[in-house]
Amino acid sequence: MPGRIVGDLTEADPHATTGQGGDRRYRELYENMPVMYFEMDDQAVVIRVNDFGARQLGYAPEEILGQSVLDVFHEQDQATVQEQFQSLIRTEGVASWEFRKRKKGGEILWVRETARAIRGAEGRLVVMVVCQDITERKRIEEERREAEEMVRQLSSQLGEAQEKERRRIAVHLHEDVGQNLALVHMRLAKLAPADEDRRREVREIQKLLHSAIVDTRTLTFELASPVLYELGLSEALRDLCERETEGTRFQFDASDASPDLPERIAVSFYRIASELIFNIRKHAEAGHAWVSLEVTDEHVSMVVKDDGKGFDPRTRREVSPSGIGLFSIEQRVGFHEGELDIQSTPGVGTRITVSIPIEKSGTP
Repeated sequence: MPGRIVGDLTEADPHATTGQGGDRRYRELYENMPVMYFEMDDQAVVIRVNDFGARQLGYAPEEILGQSVLDVFHEQDQATVQEQFQSLIRTEGVASWEFRKRKKGGEILWVRETARAIRGAEGRLVVMVVCQDITERKRIEEERREAEEMVRQLSSQLGEAQEKERRRIAVHLHEDVGQNLALVHMRLAKLAPADEDRRREVREIQKLLHSAIVDTRTLTFELASPVLYELGLSEALRDLCERETEGTRFQFDASDASPDLPERIAVSFYRIASELIFNIRKHAEAGHAWVSLEVTDEHVSMVVKDDGKGFDPRTRREVSPSGIGLFSIEQRVGFHEGELDIQSTPGVGTRITVSIPIEKSGTP
Protein backbone atom coordinates (compact mmCIF):
# COMPACT_ATOMS: atom_id res chain seq x y z
CA MET A 1 0.00 0.00 0.00
CA PRO A 2 1.51 3.31 -0.98
CA GLY A 3 2.04 5.80 1.83
CA ARG A 4 1.39 9.59 2.14
CA ILE A 5 4.44 11.82 1.92
CA VAL A 6 5.03 14.62 4.46
CA GLY A 7 8.36 16.12 3.60
CA ASP A 8 10.44 13.06 2.95
CA LEU A 9 8.86 10.92 5.66
CA THR A 10 6.65 8.12 4.27
CA GLU A 11 3.68 6.73 6.18
CA ALA A 12 4.14 2.97 6.41
CA ASP A 13 1.62 0.28 5.47
CA PRO A 14 -0.64 -0.52 8.45
CA HIS A 15 -0.06 -4.24 7.65
CA ALA A 16 3.68 -3.76 7.53
CA THR A 17 6.36 -5.95 9.05
CA THR A 18 7.76 -5.40 12.50
CA GLY A 19 10.50 -3.12 11.19
CA GLN A 20 8.05 -1.09 9.19
CA GLY A 21 5.77 -0.91 12.20
CA GLY A 22 8.61 0.69 14.12
CA ASP A 23 8.86 3.31 11.37
CA ARG A 24 5.13 3.87 11.63
CA ARG A 25 5.28 4.35 15.39
CA TYR A 26 8.15 6.78 14.92
CA ARG A 27 6.12 8.74 12.38
CA GLU A 28 3.08 8.87 14.68
CA LEU A 29 5.31 10.12 17.47
CA TYR A 30 6.86 12.71 15.16
CA GLU A 31 3.49 13.92 13.89
CA ASN A 32 1.51 13.99 17.12
CA MET A 33 3.95 15.12 19.79
CA PRO A 34 2.77 18.56 21.08
CA VAL A 35 6.03 20.11 19.92
CA MET A 36 6.77 21.72 16.57
CA TYR A 37 9.47 20.02 14.49
CA PHE A 38 11.03 21.57 11.41
CA GLU A 39 13.88 20.66 9.12
CA MET A 40 15.47 23.11 6.68
CA ASP A 41 18.22 22.99 4.13
CA ASP A 42 21.16 25.38 4.25
CA GLN A 43 19.06 28.04 2.47
CA ALA A 44 16.41 28.00 5.24
CA VAL A 45 13.88 26.24 2.99
CA VAL A 46 11.55 23.92 4.90
CA ILE A 47 12.02 20.29 3.84
CA ARG A 48 10.07 18.65 6.65
CA VAL A 49 7.48 19.69 9.24
CA ASN A 50 5.26 17.66 11.52
CA ASP A 51 1.48 18.03 11.44
CA PHE A 52 1.39 19.60 14.91
CA GLY A 53 3.93 22.23 13.95
CA ALA A 54 2.03 23.19 10.81
CA ARG A 55 -1.30 23.34 12.65
CA GLN A 56 0.14 25.56 15.36
CA LEU A 57 0.87 28.13 12.69
CA GLY A 58 -2.53 27.68 11.03
CA TYR A 59 -1.18 25.94 7.92
CA ALA A 60 -1.41 22.55 6.30
CA PRO A 61 2.02 20.90 6.01
CA GLU A 62 2.08 21.23 2.22
CA GLU A 63 1.65 25.01 2.53
CA ILE A 64 4.94 25.28 4.43
CA LEU A 65 7.06 22.71 2.63
CA GLY A 66 9.35 24.23 0.05
CA GLN A 67 8.93 27.71 1.51
CA SER A 68 11.53 29.82 3.32
CA VAL A 69 11.16 29.43 7.08
CA LEU A 70 11.74 33.18 7.37
CA ASP A 71 8.27 33.76 5.92
CA VAL A 72 6.56 32.58 9.12
CA PHE A 73 8.60 34.83 11.40
CA HIS A 74 7.42 38.27 12.41
CA GLU A 75 8.66 40.81 9.90
CA GLN A 76 10.52 42.75 12.60
CA ASP A 77 12.44 39.62 13.62
CA GLN A 78 13.28 38.24 10.19
CA ALA A 79 16.62 40.01 9.79
CA THR A 80 17.85 38.76 13.18
CA VAL A 81 16.56 35.25 12.47
CA GLN A 82 18.50 35.28 9.21
CA GLU A 83 21.68 36.30 11.06
CA GLN A 84 21.20 33.56 13.65
CA PHE A 85 20.53 30.97 10.95
CA GLN A 86 23.63 31.91 8.95
CA SER A 87 25.77 31.80 12.08
CA LEU A 88 24.43 28.31 12.84
CA ILE A 89 25.24 27.16 9.30
CA ARG A 90 28.80 28.48 9.55
CA THR A 91 29.52 26.86 12.89
CA GLU A 92 27.50 23.68 12.23
CA GLY A 93 26.66 23.71 15.93
CA VAL A 94 23.66 24.14 18.22
CA ALA A 95 21.79 27.37 18.98
CA SER A 96 18.70 28.53 20.84
CA TRP A 97 16.63 31.67 20.41
CA GLU A 98 13.27 33.23 21.11
CA PHE A 99 11.37 35.02 18.37
CA ARG A 100 7.88 35.88 17.22
CA LYS A 101 6.12 33.99 14.47
CA ARG A 102 3.04 35.15 12.64
CA LYS A 103 0.30 32.58 12.18
CA LYS A 104 -1.60 32.29 8.92
CA GLY A 105 -4.41 34.42 10.28
CA GLY A 106 -2.01 37.12 11.49
CA GLU A 107 -1.94 36.18 15.18
CA ILE A 108 1.43 36.49 16.90
CA LEU A 109 3.00 33.37 18.39
CA TRP A 110 6.11 33.56 20.61
CA VAL A 111 8.38 30.52 20.24
CA ARG A 112 11.56 29.20 21.74
CA GLU A 113 13.59 27.17 19.27
CA THR A 114 16.59 24.90 19.65
CA ALA A 115 18.31 24.29 16.33
CA ARG A 116 21.12 21.97 15.31
CA ALA A 117 22.99 21.89 12.02
CA ILE A 118 24.16 18.41 10.98
CA ARG A 119 25.39 16.72 7.84
CA GLY A 120 23.71 13.65 6.46
CA ALA A 121 25.35 10.60 4.91
CA GLU A 122 25.54 12.39 1.57
CA GLY A 123 27.26 15.38 3.19
CA ARG A 124 24.19 17.59 2.81
CA LEU A 125 23.74 20.13 5.62
CA VAL A 126 20.37 20.01 7.35
CA VAL A 127 19.09 22.19 10.18
CA MET A 128 16.79 20.42 12.64
CA VAL A 129 14.62 22.61 14.85
CA VAL A 130 12.52 21.82 17.92
CA CYS A 131 10.08 24.65 18.52
CA GLN A 132 8.01 25.34 21.66
CA ASP A 133 5.12 27.74 22.03
CA ILE A 134 6.00 30.20 24.81
CA THR A 135 3.27 32.75 24.07
CA GLU A 136 1.61 32.28 27.47
CA ARG A 137 4.93 32.65 29.26
CA LYS A 138 5.63 35.86 27.35
CA ARG A 139 2.16 37.16 28.18
CA ILE A 140 2.76 36.54 31.89
CA GLU A 141 6.18 38.19 31.69
CA GLU A 142 4.69 41.23 29.97
CA GLU A 143 1.95 41.49 32.59
CA ARG A 144 4.60 41.28 35.31
CA ARG A 145 6.65 44.00 33.63
CA GLU A 146 3.58 46.19 33.35
CA ALA A 147 2.77 45.59 37.03
CA GLU A 148 6.35 46.38 38.04
CA GLU A 149 6.28 49.54 35.95
CA MET A 150 3.01 50.57 37.56
CA VAL A 151 4.49 49.99 41.02
CA ARG A 152 7.58 51.97 40.00
CA GLN A 153 5.47 54.87 38.79
CA LEU A 154 3.30 54.83 41.91
CA SER A 155 6.40 54.72 44.08
CA SER A 156 7.85 57.61 42.12
CA GLN A 157 4.69 59.65 42.54
CA LEU A 158 4.62 58.83 46.25
CA GLY A 159 8.26 59.85 46.58
CA GLU A 160 7.59 63.12 44.79
CA ALA A 161 4.58 63.85 46.99
CA GLN A 162 6.62 63.07 50.12
CA GLU A 163 9.40 65.38 48.97
CA LYS A 164 6.96 68.23 48.35
CA GLU A 165 5.46 67.72 51.79
CA ARG A 166 8.91 67.61 53.37
CA ARG A 167 9.77 70.90 51.72
CA ARG A 168 6.49 72.51 52.79
CA ILE A 169 7.04 71.50 56.42
CA ALA A 170 10.69 72.59 56.29
CA VAL A 171 9.74 76.03 54.98
CA HIS A 172 7.15 76.36 57.76
CA LEU A 173 9.70 75.36 60.41
CA HIS A 174 12.31 77.76 59.03
CA GLU A 175 10.17 80.79 58.30
CA ASP A 176 7.60 80.54 61.08
CA VAL A 177 8.60 78.33 64.00
CA GLY A 178 12.34 79.02 63.78
CA GLN A 179 11.91 82.77 63.37
CA ASN A 180 9.47 82.97 66.30
CA LEU A 181 11.78 80.99 68.56
CA ALA A 182 14.68 83.28 67.64
CA LEU A 183 12.56 86.35 68.36
CA VAL A 184 11.54 85.05 71.78
CA HIS A 185 15.19 84.26 72.53
CA MET A 186 16.23 87.85 71.68
CA ARG A 187 13.45 89.41 73.75
CA LEU A 188 14.38 87.27 76.74
CA ALA A 189 17.97 88.46 76.42
CA LYS A 190 16.78 92.00 76.96
CA LEU A 191 15.13 91.16 80.25
CA ALA A 192 17.13 92.05 83.33
CA PRO A 193 15.11 91.14 86.37
CA ALA A 194 16.51 92.46 89.66
CA ASP A 195 15.81 89.25 91.50
CA GLU A 196 18.62 86.66 91.13
CA ASP A 197 16.17 83.78 91.13
CA ARG A 198 14.28 85.40 88.24
CA ARG A 199 17.53 85.97 86.32
CA ARG A 200 18.45 82.31 86.83
CA GLU A 201 15.04 81.25 85.56
CA VAL A 202 15.40 83.47 82.48
CA ARG A 203 18.79 81.91 81.74
CA GLU A 204 17.28 78.42 81.99
CA ILE A 205 14.51 79.41 79.61
CA GLN A 206 17.11 80.82 77.21
CA LYS A 207 18.98 77.50 77.25
CA LEU A 208 15.79 75.61 76.47
CA LEU A 209 14.97 78.04 73.66
CA HIS A 210 18.47 77.72 72.22
CA SER A 211 18.16 73.94 72.25
CA ALA A 212 14.76 74.21 70.54
CA ILE A 213 16.23 76.54 67.88
CA VAL A 214 19.08 74.10 67.17
CA ASP A 215 16.69 71.14 67.01
CA THR A 216 14.36 73.04 64.69
CA ARG A 217 17.22 73.97 62.38
CA THR A 218 18.46 70.37 62.34
CA LEU A 219 14.99 69.06 61.59
CA THR A 220 14.58 71.66 58.84
CA PHE A 221 17.73 70.43 57.10
CA GLU A 222 16.75 66.79 57.54
CA LEU A 223 13.38 67.42 55.96
CA ALA A 224 14.55 69.61 53.05
CA SER A 225 17.85 71.42 53.00
CA PRO A 226 17.40 75.12 52.11
CA VAL A 227 20.97 75.05 50.78
CA LEU A 228 19.99 72.32 48.29
CA TYR A 229 17.19 74.36 46.76
CA GLU A 230 18.97 77.70 46.89
CA LEU A 231 22.60 76.83 46.04
CA GLY A 232 22.49 73.38 44.48
CA LEU A 233 23.67 69.84 45.22
CA SER A 234 27.40 70.50 45.62
CA GLU A 235 26.95 73.18 48.29
CA ALA A 236 24.26 71.12 50.01
CA LEU A 237 26.60 68.12 50.28
CA ARG A 238 29.42 70.37 51.47
CA ASP A 239 27.11 71.81 54.15
CA LEU A 240 26.01 68.28 55.10
CA CYS A 241 29.60 67.21 55.64
CA GLU A 242 30.55 70.37 57.55
CA ARG A 243 27.61 69.97 59.91
CA GLU A 244 28.99 66.56 61.02
CA THR A 245 31.31 67.97 63.72
CA GLU A 246 31.32 65.10 66.23
CA GLY A 247 33.07 61.76 65.85
CA THR A 248 33.92 60.99 62.24
CA ARG A 249 35.59 63.79 60.28
CA PHE A 250 33.97 64.26 56.86
CA GLN A 251 35.64 65.78 53.81
CA PHE A 252 33.81 66.83 50.64
CA ASP A 253 35.16 67.24 47.12
CA ALA A 254 33.34 68.08 43.89
CA SER A 255 34.32 68.34 40.24
CA ASP A 256 35.04 71.89 39.05
CA ALA A 257 32.30 71.89 36.43
CA SER A 258 28.92 71.19 38.03
CA PRO A 259 26.10 72.09 35.65
CA ASP A 260 22.62 72.61 37.01
CA LEU A 261 20.94 69.30 37.73
CA PRO A 262 17.27 68.40 37.47
CA GLU A 263 15.77 68.83 40.90
CA ARG A 264 14.67 65.18 41.08
CA ILE A 265 18.30 64.02 40.70
CA ALA A 266 19.71 66.53 43.16
CA VAL A 267 17.12 65.57 45.79
CA SER A 268 17.83 61.83 45.36
CA PHE A 269 21.59 62.30 45.71
CA TYR A 270 21.11 64.46 48.79
CA ARG A 271 18.85 61.84 50.39
CA ILE A 272 21.30 59.05 49.54
CA ALA A 273 24.25 61.01 50.95
CA SER A 274 22.30 61.82 54.11
CA GLU A 275 21.51 58.15 54.67
CA LEU A 276 25.10 57.02 54.05
CA ILE A 277 26.57 59.72 56.29
CA PHE A 278 24.12 58.79 59.02
CA ASN A 279 25.18 55.13 58.73
CA ILE A 280 28.87 56.03 58.90
CA ARG A 281 28.36 58.25 61.93
CA LYS A 282 26.28 55.66 63.80
CA HIS A 283 27.79 52.33 62.78
CA ALA A 284 31.14 52.52 60.95
CA GLU A 285 33.33 53.67 63.87
CA ALA A 286 35.36 55.60 61.30
CA GLY A 287 37.91 58.30 61.96
CA HIS A 288 37.62 59.85 58.49
CA ALA A 289 35.09 59.74 55.67
CA TRP A 290 35.08 61.27 52.21
CA VAL A 291 32.23 62.33 49.94
CA SER A 292 33.00 63.20 46.31
CA LEU A 293 30.69 64.29 43.52
CA GLU A 294 31.33 64.25 39.78
CA VAL A 295 28.86 65.79 37.34
CA THR A 296 29.11 65.55 33.55
CA ASP A 297 26.64 66.12 30.75
CA GLU A 298 25.83 62.40 30.74
CA HIS A 299 25.83 61.27 34.34
CA VAL A 300 26.20 62.12 38.03
CA SER A 301 28.44 60.00 40.24
CA MET A 302 28.95 60.13 43.98
CA VAL A 303 31.46 58.17 46.06
CA VAL A 304 31.10 57.86 49.83
CA LYS A 305 33.93 56.04 51.59
CA ASP A 306 35.25 55.67 55.13
CA ASP A 307 38.11 54.07 57.05
CA GLY A 308 35.78 52.35 59.52
CA LYS A 309 35.31 48.75 60.58
CA GLY A 310 33.88 47.65 57.23
CA PHE A 311 31.74 44.57 56.71
CA ASP A 312 31.18 41.60 54.43
CA PRO A 313 29.30 42.91 51.33
CA ARG A 314 27.42 39.61 51.18
CA THR A 315 25.69 40.60 54.42
CA ARG A 316 24.37 43.96 53.29
CA ARG A 317 22.35 44.51 56.45
CA GLU A 318 25.61 45.65 58.04
CA VAL A 319 25.42 48.85 55.97
CA SER A 320 22.29 49.68 57.88
CA PRO A 321 21.34 47.16 60.60
CA SER A 322 17.64 47.79 60.04
CA GLY A 323 18.05 47.15 56.31
CA ILE A 324 15.69 50.05 55.61
CA GLY A 325 18.40 52.57 54.74
CA LEU A 326 19.99 50.42 52.06
CA PHE A 327 16.60 49.44 50.66
CA SER A 328 15.68 53.12 50.35
CA ILE A 329 18.96 53.84 48.55
CA GLU A 330 18.47 50.93 46.15
CA GLN A 331 14.94 52.12 45.41
CA ARG A 332 16.08 55.65 44.63
CA VAL A 333 18.88 54.46 42.38
CA GLY A 334 16.48 52.08 40.66
CA PHE A 335 13.98 54.88 39.97
CA HIS A 336 16.69 56.60 37.94
CA GLU A 337 17.96 53.44 36.21
CA GLY A 338 21.29 54.03 37.92
CA GLU A 339 23.96 51.79 39.41
CA LEU A 340 24.88 51.11 43.03
CA ASP A 341 28.24 49.51 43.87
CA ILE A 342 29.15 48.48 47.43
CA GLN A 343 32.72 47.51 48.26
CA SER A 344 33.87 46.80 51.78
CA THR A 345 36.50 44.82 53.66
CA PRO A 346 36.18 44.05 57.38
CA GLY A 347 38.65 46.15 59.31
CA VAL A 348 39.55 48.33 56.33
CA GLY A 349 36.51 50.42 55.43
CA THR A 350 33.72 50.83 52.94
CA ARG A 351 33.36 52.48 49.53
CA ILE A 352 29.91 53.03 48.02
CA THR A 353 29.48 54.43 44.52
CA VAL A 354 26.20 55.74 43.09
CA SER A 355 25.93 56.64 39.42
CA ILE A 356 22.82 57.95 37.66
CA PRO A 357 22.53 58.77 33.94
CA ILE A 358 20.99 62.20 33.50
CA GLU A 359 19.19 61.48 30.23
CA LYS A 360 17.39 58.39 31.63
CA SER A 361 16.60 59.70 35.06
CA GLY A 362 13.04 59.42 36.33
CA THR A 363 11.21 60.92 39.28
CA PRO A 364 12.42 60.00 42.77
